[in-house]
Amino acid sequence: MEEEDKIVQKTSRIRLIKDKMAGSMMLTFTLVSVLLVVLIGIGLVLKSLPILHDKSLWELLSGAKWKPMRGDFGFLPFIMGTLWVTAIAILWTLRVSLFTAIFLTEILRVG
Repeated sequence: MEEEDKIVQKTSRIRLIKDKMAGSMMLTFTLVSVLLVVLIGIGLVLKSLPILHDKSLWELLSGAKWKPMRGDFGFLPFIMGTLWVTAIAILWTLRVSLFTAIFLTEILRVG
């Protein structure tokens, strides 16, 4: 009985060590991911400062012309294209997922 208690204590200590190591690794991965996103954001801001000095953010977001060689940087076509693709994807997947849910709950009942 005493040997079993020692084995249980040893395995629980090993499990605690593994849990602490896994937790610290996950924390490290999370912090590295957040730091990477922050560094990308800082890099984007630093690279876009010359454009932001010439034009306002509203001009960039609402402009419809994209001619970088002339200095026209309009993001509106890209933003609208993204919104259209997102709307179409939502409409498509909403129908498929809704019909799948109805099929699984109403038609394919077990029992």
